[in-house]
Amino acid sequence: MVIGVILVFAILMVIDIPYFLKNQNFKIILAYSFLMTLGLALSLILALDISITTPSQIIESIVNMM
Repeated sequence: MVIGVILVFAILMVIDIPYFLKNQNFKIILAYSFLMTLGLALSLILALDISITTPSQIIESIVNMM
């Protein structure tokens, strides 16, 4: 499953990056790379069945401290 997720992201990047390089949009390349890295990290976390703390729990604990 993990290899499949990595392959899908690699294929998407191989398809998209040459278009961005041809147009020399380096800001778009940075934004695209950041979002793809974030998406890959979240996809790998879900594929590995690692539980993620929900933001509502974090906010609730902060509010309870006050």
